[in-house]
Amino acid sequence: MDKNLTTKEASLFLNVSVKTMERWRKEKRSPPYYKNGRIIRYSLNDLKKWQDDHKQT
Repeated sequence: MDKNLTTKEASLFLNVSVKTMERWRKEKRSPPYYKNGRIIRYSLNDLKKWQDDHKQT
């Protein structure tokens, strides 16, 4: 089963700040996320895929 992470947990996984995650969401550059009211969650599988897709070579 896929684990859902808070913004703080997702930011730790990606090694960026919570503010960066928030800014990316506003700029439509963030990893995919789920929003239920004010609650935002990131799928761990989506974060891994997004990270791979944005890898610098």
